[in-house]
Amino acid sequence: MSSNPRLTIGMCVYNEEQHLGTAIQSLLDQTYTDFVFEITNNGSTDSTGEIIKGFAQKDPRITVFTNEKNKPPRYEDFKVPDTPYVLPACGHDYWLPQYIEKCMERLEADPRVVLAYSKTMFMKGEAGKERIFGPIPTVFDTMHMNPMNRVIFVAMGLVEAYQQFGIFRQEALSKVRQTNVVLFDHIMLAELAAVGMFAMVDEPLFHLRQAPDWGNAAVFRRKHFPDEVNSLKPFLEMLEGFMGIADRFNDHFDGPLFRM
Repeated sequence: MSSNPRLTIGMCVYNEEQHLGTAIQSLLDQTYTDFVFEITNNGSTDSTGEIIKGFAQKDPRITVFTNEKNKPPRYEDFKVPDTPYVLPACGHDYWLPQYIEKCMERLEADPRVVLAYSKTMFMKGEAGKERIFGPIPTVFDTMHMNPMNRVIFVAMGLVEAYQQFGIFRQEALSKVRQTNVVLFDHIMLAELAAVGMFAMVDEPLFHLRQAPDWGNAAVFRRKHFPDEVNSLKPFLEMLEGFMGIADRFNDHFDGPLFRM
């Protein structure tokens, strides 16, 4: 690691003891090494804290933070570092060794690129018994598109939105909202598309873990909107979030045309 690292990896974890060691090690084993690694123990009640502490004692790139209670991580949590780039990471996924290197190559090569990510495979199963399958659909980049086309392409093309786990240009990420609505990650990525281009590495270098409740809408609502009883309200708020992009970035493209 240099005295002025280029990248911050931010990982916020809660009770991730089953897969955490593998996830952290896959990031420490990257061919690109010029990063700092900030791990927040988000009120875990299992051995997550001990696992993080063990890694931090061995690798000086790791800094550990602790929250007394579990609270949903927000993208604002990754805007604090002084590095030009940031990678939001989960404690149960897996990165192949060249993931960061190849994404950083795309970001450093073109200042218009605000997000770089690779093709991605699904992963599921117990630790040591994982099954890798995929690739995950909706694979695209937005190089050389104009702002309106980028936003429409991203807003209409996202399914799993795994692009949110790519490497972001910090300056661009600071310009998007953190909204607490259904498909907040889709809205964030669509807003980011107005700011700049997405670049895709044409190799499956990231494995995204499917939780047992993956795709269960009822579980999603209970987790993110436990007090909401009006099923129409979240949909309307989501629609308003997408339409609000036209107001926030009307100097980038024709807002009324986008709303149509």
